[in-house]
Amino acid sequence: PIVSAAMGQDDADRAAVACRYSLRLTVIAMVAIAVLLFVFADWAMIPFTMSDSMAAIRHEFAHVLRIYAILIPLVGLIDVAASVLESMRLAQLSMVSSFLRNVFILALMAVACTMSLDAIFWSLVVAEIVGAAMMLGLAEHEFRKHTGLGIIGFVWRKDAAEGSQRRGTSGALLPRRHDSTHCDTALPMDLQCRRMRETAESTR
Repeated sequence: PIVSAAMGQDDADRAAVACRYSLRLTVIAMVAIAVLLFVFADWAMIPFTMSDSMAAIRHEFAHVLRIYAILIPLVGLIDVAASVLESMRLAQLSMVSSFLRNVFILALMAVACTMSLDAIFWSLVVAEIVGAAMMLGLAEHEFRKHTGLGIIGFVWRKDAAEGSQRRGTSGALLPRRHDSTHCDTALPMDLQCRRMRETAESTR
């Protein structure tokens, strides 16, 4: 909703900040969950393997869970990228890319079925890696085409230099031109929010 509202107000800076914050939060949260599941996979399978017949294959269940734990950050990134596309009224592009990703999954699994059970599990991981790269690439390309700003990547030196030049002697954030092609990713989130509030108050 924040990205959609910012795009509707032609506030590319706010939209880019929201997208980058969502990506970072998603990566941190999903990686943490994936690590926990990977480390405690054996314990996580205990409720599902209480009977004697299931306890014998508990280790195999844990092995599959560890493989699928890798999917968690990838699925999160795919969902965020799809949301970015939908916020720019490109839901059809998101749907087409999802369809192609599912076709790719089926194709890989069809090949993996002729190999081994592990190959089937890992084929889904490979397909989601390709799908995440495709969705993030589309979101980055379309967002940059519409706003001139990127949503993926680290803080570049030019961003950091521009952010430092826009600080006054008291450390307060100076107004930013709306025709800028870079976002305040070099600044902490509290300063970014302060800049947004100052911009909103100045336009009232």
